[in-house]
Amino acid sequence: MRKLVMLSGAPGSGKSTYAANLPGNVVIMSTDEIRKEMTGEYANWGREKEMWAEFNRRATKALTNNSDVTVVLDATFLSNRNRWIVLSQHYFEADYVELVLFERPLEVCLKQNLQRSREKWVPEDVIETMRSGIEEPNDRVLSVIDNLERIR
Repeated sequence: MRKLVMLSGAPGSGKSTYAANLPGNVVIMSTDEIRKEMTGEYANWGREKEMWAEFNRRATKALTNNSDVTVVLDATFLSNRNRWIVLSQHYFEADYVELVLFERPLEVCLKQNLQRSREKWVPEDVIETMRSGIEEPNDRVLSVIDNLERIR
């Protein structure tokens, strides 16, 4: 089965840890890691258009070249617009689509952020803003997913 798992949540909410602990044949598409490959830094947004093109290219390749794989989309995906932009390119390539919404309290995100390496650390005010901006999945997003999991 080709499974697509989109992770949605603020920095420090546990998305990457969740992805790293999934069992089976898992391919993780991380915007942070692709950004680092392309620019040498996690926080360099100078090549975002290229980064997203590469992210989507890799996701398509992983889904179409494997019959039994879980492809994890590891990014914040806070808005329905951003979720849809990516889901609309990949939902039809998967047999099963899941959205995992990380609704962890701000205090948890801030505490976990402090445990990151310095190069992955996110300013607290950015986390606060992003945490407060998480949108509830809308009907368009819900129409292409098979399961919505909430992690609180």
